[in-house]
Amino acid sequence: MLLLLHILNFVGINYALSGERSSENTSFPIATNGQPFPWNKLRLPDWILPVHYDLLIHPNLTSLIFMGSVKIEVTVVHETSTIVLHSKHLEITSAAIEEENGKTQADLKQMKVLEYPPHEQIAFLYAEPLLVDKKYFLYINYIANLSDGFYGFYKSTYKTKDGQTRLLASTHFEPTSARTAFPCFDEPSFKANYTIKIRRDGQYSALSNMPKVKTLKLDNNLFEDHFAESVKMSTYLVAFIVSDFQSVSGTTSSGIKVSIYVTPEKLNQAHYALEAAVKILEFYEQYFGIHYPLPKQDLVAVPDFQSGAMENWGLTTYRETSLLYDPETSSASDKLWVTMVIGHELAHQWFGNLVTMEWWNDIWLNEGFARYMEFISVDATYPELQVNDYLLGTCFAAMGRDSMNSSRPISSKAENPTQIKEMFDTVSYDKGACILHMLRNFLTEEVFQNGIIHYLKKHSYSNAKNNDLWSSLANICSEEDFTSGKFCYSKSQVARNAHSYYVDEHFDITEIMNTWTLQKGIPLIIVEQNQKRIKIRQERFLKGIFPHDPQWASMQIGFLWHVPLTYITSHSKSIGRHLLKNQSDTIELEEDVNWVKFNVDMNGYYIVHYEGNGWDTIIKLLNQNHTLFSYKDRANLIHNAFQLVSAGRLSLDRALDLTQYLQHESSNIVLLQGLGYLTGIYRMMERRNISDVTESLKRYILQHFKLVIDRQTWSDEGSISDRMLRSALLEIACDLQYPPCVQKANDLFSKWMGSDGNLTNVPSDVLETVYSVGSKTADGWNFLLERYKVSMSGAEQGKIRSALASCKDDAKLTRLLELAMEGHIIKTQDLSSVIYSVSTNPAGQHLAWKFVKKNWSKLLEKFPLGSFSIRTIIIGATAQFSSKQELEEVKLFFDSVKKEVSQLRAPQIAVENIEKNIKWLEKNLVTLTKWILENLKLQFSKMHAFAMASLCRICSLVVVQQLLHIYSLGIYGFKHQTGKDNVTSPTNGKPFPWNKMRLPGMVVPIQYDLCVHPNLTTVHFTGLERIEIFVREHTRFIILHSKGLEITSAVLLPKDDLGSSKPGKQLQVLEHPAHEQIALQAPEVLTAGQRYLVVIEFHARLADGFDGFYKSTYKARDGETRIIATTDFEPTSARMAFPCFDEPSFKANFAITIRRERKHIALSNMPKIKTIELEGGLLEDHFDVTVKMSTYLVAYIVCDFKSVQATTSSGIKLSIYASPDKWSQTHYALEAAVKLLEFYEKYFDISFPLPKLDLVAIPDFQSGAMENWGLITYRETSLLYDPKTSSAFDKLWVTKVIGHELAHQWFGNLVTMEWWNDIWLNEGFARFMELVSVSATYSELQIEDYFLNVCFGAISRDSLNSSHPISNPAETPTQIKEMFDTVSYDKGACILKMLQDFLSEAVFQKGIIHYLKKYSYRNAKNDDLWNSMANTCSESDFSSGNFCYTTSRPLSSTFSHMGKLTEIEEMMNTWTLQKGIPLVLVKCEGNTLRLRQERFLKGVFEEDPEWANLQSRYFWHIPLTYVTSSSNTVHRHILKTKTDTLELEGEVAWVKFNVDMNGYYIVHYEGNGWDNIIKLLDQNHTLFSHKDRVNLIHNAFQLVSAGRLSLDTALDLTRYLRRESSNVVLLQGLGYLEMFYHMMERRNISDVTENLKRYILQHFKPVIDKQTWSDEGSVSDRMLRSALLELACELQYPRCIQKANELFSKWMGSGGTLNLPADVLKTVYSVGAQSIAGWNYLLKQYSLSMSGAEKNKILYALTTSRHCEKLTKLIELGMEGEVIKTQDLAALLNAIARNPEGQGLAWNFVRKNWNNLLKKFELASFSIRTIIVGTTSQFSSKDKLEEVKHFFKSLEDQGSELKITEVVLETITKNIRWLKRNLNSLRNWLLNNL
Repeated sequence: MLLLLHILNFVGINYALSGERSSENTSFPIATNGQPFPWNKLRLPDWILPVHYDLLIHPNLTSLIFMGSVKIEVTVVHETSTIVLHSKHLEITSAAIEEENGKTQADLKQMKVLEYPPHEQIAFLYAEPLLVDKKYFLYINYIANLSDGFYGFYKSTYKTKDGQTRLLASTHFEPTSARTAFPCFDEPSFKANYTIKIRRDGQYSALSNMPKVKTLKLDNNLFEDHFAESVKMSTYLVAFIVSDFQSVSGTTSSGIKVSIYVTPEKLNQAHYALEAAVKILEFYEQYFGIHYPLPKQDLVAVPDFQSGAMENWGLTTYRETSLLYDPETSSASDKLWVTMVIGHELAHQWFGNLVTMEWWNDIWLNEGFARYMEFISVDATYPELQVNDYLLGTCFAAMGRDSMNSSRPISSKAENPTQIKEMFDTVSYDKGACILHMLRNFLTEEVFQNGIIHYLKKHSYSNAKNNDLWSSLANICSEEDFTSGKFCYSKSQVARNAHSYYVDEHFDITEIMNTWTLQKGIPLIIVEQNQKRIKIRQERFLKGIFPHDPQWASMQIGFLWHVPLTYITSHSKSIGRHLLKNQSDTIELEEDVNWVKFNVDMNGYYIVHYEGNGWDTIIKLLNQNHTLFSYKDRANLIHNAFQLVSAGRLSLDRALDLTQYLQHESSNIVLLQGLGYLTGIYRMMERRNISDVTESLKRYILQHFKLVIDRQTWSDEGSISDRMLRSALLEIACDLQYPPCVQKANDLFSKWMGSDGNLTNVPSDVLETVYSVGSKTADGWNFLLERYKVSMSGAEQGKIRSALASCKDDAKLTRLLELAMEGHIIKTQDLSSVIYSVSTNPAGQHLAWKFVKKNWSKLLEKFPLGSFSIRTIIIGATAQFSSKQELEEVKLFFDSVKKEVSQLRAPQIAVENIEKNIKWLEKNLVTLTKWILENLKLQFSKMHAFAMASLCRICSLVVVQQLLHIYSLGIYGFKHQTGKDNVTSPTNGKPFPWNKMRLPGMVVPIQYDLCVHPNLTTVHFTGLERIEIFVREHTRFIILHSKGLEITSAVLLPKDDLGSSKPGKQLQVLEHPAHEQIALQAPEVLTAGQRYLVVIEFHARLADGFDGFYKSTYKARDGETRIIATTDFEPTSARMAFPCFDEPSFKANFAITIRRERKHIALSNMPKIKTIELEGGLLEDHFDVTVKMSTYLVAYIVCDFKSVQATTSSGIKLSIYASPDKWSQTHYALEAAVKLLEFYEKYFDISFPLPKLDLVAIPDFQSGAMENWGLITYRETSLLYDPKTSSAFDKLWVTKVIGHELAHQWFGNLVTMEWWNDIWLNEGFARFMELVSVSATYSELQIEDYFLNVCFGAISRDSLNSSHPISNPAETPTQIKEMFDTVSYDKGACILKMLQDFLSEAVFQKGIIHYLKKYSYRNAKNDDLWNSMANTCSESDFSSGNFCYTTSRPLSSTFSHMGKLTEIEEMMNTWTLQKGIPLVLVKCEGNTLRLRQERFLKGVFEEDPEWANLQSRYFWHIPLTYVTSSSNTVHRHILKTKTDTLELEGEVAWVKFNVDMNGYYIVHYEGNGWDNIIKLLDQNHTLFSHKDRVNLIHNAFQLVSAGRLSLDTALDLTRYLRRESSNVVLLQGLGYLEMFYHMMERRNISDVTENLKRYILQHFKPVIDKQTWSDEGSVSDRMLRSALLELACELQYPRCIQKANELFSKWMGSGGTLNLPADVLKTVYSVGAQSIAGWNYLLKQYSLSMSGAEKNKILYALTTSRHCEKLTKLIELGMEGEVIKTQDLAALLNAIARNPEGQGLAWNFVRKNWNNLLKKFELASFSIRTIIVGTTSQFSSKDKLEEVKHFFKSLEDQGSELKITEVVLETITKNIRWLKRNLNSLRNWLLNNL
């Protein structure tokens, strides 16, 4: 059951238990008939136990009476002749008993019935003793009225849209109301099973806890529904409903049917609840390790419901607003609420239902756990709701209640129903949740989870108390008491596992937790810090009672907690921990610290006070750099400060000072926390009519928070946090009469009212604000009331009620209260919230209180004493009072109703609240007044200036003099912090003037003059830049990018004034780190059409990662570690090195100057033109001005590298740079670069536009290479070639990477994509040009064969539904980084290859030359490329027009025989603007070819329900090519429709489409097509070209994955391979067999693994044996050798193992100096690594090797070890980054994951170290994506799929949004389905073919 505690907020309005347990009485009370009643206690005797109830209920919804009969099976524990049970308001018509062996009706014996209503008990008197251990059956018939309230079996009504009132009957039994529906043992420990039958009219349906098993038709249109027998449960969980509701249903993955029932007209609001319930129920089953024990779970929205919801087992009931979600009227807050309530009630199915507290004193075991599990479950299932932020609010509310003396212990006595009802309060719910959160943080999440699983399993279907929970969490379990003992561990293990961070401390969990549950209150931790010594002491924290008060000391006596403290210090973010068990203690730190912060992230339940100058230090820190503290710590500090004010521990001005930094706060939750206190104080002043303070506070709030208020849009955009901030801020702003807010709200309200309430585009998040403003007029108020009557949305009705209550008209507020009291228009369930809302209105606070006093008796008729509603009314109507007169009036009233409320604790709370308010005002009003006045004057104070740092010589002397003049006048200068972890929001008290991720086009850069000085000792750099800008539109702001830079000055100089003596103008710097932007605000408007100079000075640390300006290290042969500084700016990291317009379209020129030490050299994009020697021995290198280019292409390096050089035939100087010890490995790269650069100049007909080109091998480099114009940077293995250790593949790799980056000098650099959505125009072209250029310059490398694999890789990715279009939206840096993937690179290249084949090579070449020349030094998009390919050019737009032609010319020359015209743009848009790859289905019928196209999808089969939907809207214009049995001529046809027919000249025996695989599509040959192809391959495989044979093998196995071809058919196709002469074909076929082998091996399917191994070695033995252990032959031969020998040794082929071991022994014996053939090194090392000695030796050689190629082979070999400890060691070395560089960590994890012994190891490491990995690699970087895919894509089981899903769901903003996660989940699903579909086929095929 869920409290509506969210109603009561600021003043800590909550509830507690009142009264003592009934005194023992030896006399017996008198029953209603005047006889003695045989039992005198409130709780039932335990001599009779219920076993089973057979219950029949018949509600009559016309007469509102229900009849019932119940048969109760009981067992006798103690001999007695009396049976006592509960009954309330039931008229018992008959009672009889039957003995266990009774046979007939005659065996029933009537019993006398006595009633005692004060105890709500009845007694059955039997003439004979009931015998022990004997079963009896009680038969009871009764009749009663359906209740008018909200408890028991009660009537509820709702209105339809046409105004008709309909009735239903529903139950709500918790805590003590089952007795009002049937006689029962109505206490939680009397668990039993229930079989329920419901009689009903035909127009209704019935629901109960269990599924309906049958329905009987009776007379008079009656039906009787029979429900299945329930599990064993307490009476309060029984439920049944008779209604006309409708439902939506779903099923969980474990088969539980989940249904949402609502009134018919609200069915459309049930869908979100269904989605949430399914997800959360699945989560709980996994988290608790216990299946949900019922076959169904119904969630029902009941129109009349007092609380939030009720957890009846299998039939949870809800207030409509707690279950229904209407997207048009439900706000972000509403969505969060619904999700959390569902999470709460479903948690109860385990906590409360499966395991129930023994008695109501421990109700927190139900409710505290359910409240806490809301946060765990919703965080796991809906991370976007950011639910963890609201745990803070939960604990703040608990503290508000618990810091009052009227609080109570969590575990409190409660005997009578009123006392029990009051146990359902903030203490049980919120404090319970918060101490569980503290305990979880103390024990660790894993131990906590294991403990509660133990608790649930051990006590399933029984009852538990506090100590049972502590025992389970200490987990002192044994196999005897817990059968599932896999996580049992001893108490000592808990201490070791969970508390290793509490050094030398021993714990007794029961002892610790008893201090939190058996005493009331909250501890105050007082901290006194002196250097490294911290003195701490604890007291009881009390609000409104100050240390100097007389009663304070007595209220401290006996209170002591065991407090698990956490803290961080100025010197360490590592969390320190200390268990405070005494009143005082001392912590000795290892070093002196400047500050300490306790209660890290507020994981503890205590208040902290920092004595001495502690708070002053914190305030100063928050103003300087608030992000030193986490956002949770900041919220905690604000909360603690204001709580301490209420306790007289801190002055109000200090707490208010702490809030001043909030104008820079980026966290919404923190902002609202601070603003909440200010507005709370404002409303207190307003209610007390202290007008001067009220007005000043209003001005201060609106001025101080104007920026963030003005930034709010009137929309539903943004995250949940953003949306909730918007709702709150706009409500506050309009409440404070902020004109723009009121005007906008009035405008929206007028439009809405003008549309008669039908306008649907009023954003739901601002509805309440709009309605509230609109309600201030009589017409608006009346219209809202009419709208309320007809609204079908509970969410909207709630907002309207709140708006109506905000009216200032007494008459209307009175009318509102009267309507709520009547209960027709406004339901009675909402009466308490209406009273509370009116009381919070200054115009209504006394009106509400008078209403309560006047109608007290009527209120008690509507709501039971102790109910939620009565407590809300008592506390809500009085909580705003703050005068002594009001206090006395409240006391007087409660004294007058003393008899009724004496049991209640709520009046005590109300009185204490008012006393607290009075004392707060008396103590703080003067301070508040003074502080506001002072701070209003300071709102616009100037910031202090500071001295200018030294400037680079890049600025002219005149500019420097002007800047010096500015500083000498003191006009400019403020230091604006922008470090990586500090400023996170718009700053300086002004709104950030731009709200989009992409920059505005108002200002554009012309040229950057940039001076950079990296200090390789301190690892910092300083910079000064002068940007010449051109202003396109009038503006006062220059928006550009900056990330992690500390800007120390910014000055504006008009371009025309450069030579004058006029001083520059200060630019104020505003920051928006979320968008990585800064705004430079000019003092006056910048004129459109003018040029200006912006001079910016900045500094930062060299980055530790691989982006921006970062440090890299390498080890020399002598072991010395050397440091260099280098850049990598693509895509969005130039902003990390200098402030800039960091988008590709903002091209400019760059003049770069680098300062360095003499021992280093500097390189940049352009040649060095001069070097100046500076004072102190520094040198300053000046580089020539660049051509016009994008920021991401800027580059500079400071290093000590050496180079080799050459000059191309056109005079371009080419240099290869590497670390000195690797200089010898640069020569091949130089040769290749010269040849390839010369080729490109000729091919593109455009000279390389720069005078030089440097290629630099960087020791630390994340990707393969980066195309910076004129200064290309490479990973060492992508540039260096060592003939001794580099294999044939290594040579091909180096060559093609050089070819790729040189292609970029034209594609990407000369012509740049307009935005990153078209990055494929850079990367797809560069990948394609690898093929073109290397084929032309190094034909012996046979790159055409390699290019087939490029397209296979693209198809593999593109055949998943998680693929994306080539041209795809990308806005944020994370989205942009993810665009650098297989689709952009490989698919881009493959469709270009297809287009080249379609147009002809000559036409294609001319088209790209046209494209490059037309868009030189500019930006382009997709359409520009297609227009160039169609070449609709004229002499006027393209001067080199010798190859201009019309659109028809290329088509007529290529397809003149077809007679068809094709629009290139239209065709290519089908390949770039939609994802996926087509499947072309071919059926040959005589001389007719029937064609059709579909979308090809792996892992989704035609029979799957989702298949059709995934096919819709997909079709391509496919340039088909084919050959036939009768002609080797390549035929062509463009397939533009879903189906088509081709008529051949004659019949053919076979046809083969996609000739040489020049097209990007899969082909399936229907009918006997594949059989014919298999037969042909067996007879004469050379009928097909080697590329066609590769294509056929690839297509066949791809079709198996799509369910289009049987696996045995695909395997049959490979049998011919023993005769295959082409190496590339052989490797393709063998690759699939090897892949299956690895899959079987990883799944430990031993029989298939062994048979596959035998088959491969038998079938391919001749070709394996033919391989020599040498480097002889063509590149193709060498690559085949490497692959075959590696596979043979992996399959333990004896000859291979023997030879490899022999070579390894010789190599190891030579001390690693023996030169082994490079092509077999990887195999030799891998075999050698299987021994411990060999592995250790390889690791040693790895650390010494100077060859990146050799290191790669060694590293791979090390990962093949089957020793887990060795693999673990490798991972540790990879994380350390010394022996194994961090750049290689991703590849290392990938390789280990491929090892069957390592796949689990690697995955577990990734999960455990995710946050650490994100510190090393940017989110969405190549490395992170490689790690994700590499460690998961081998999985093929459902368990692993769920594990991976759960992990990625848990990441929140640390990776959950990555698209790559969708890829891996789909890949694993595909693997699972492949195995399920094909395992038996594979097994049988192998048996038949061995």
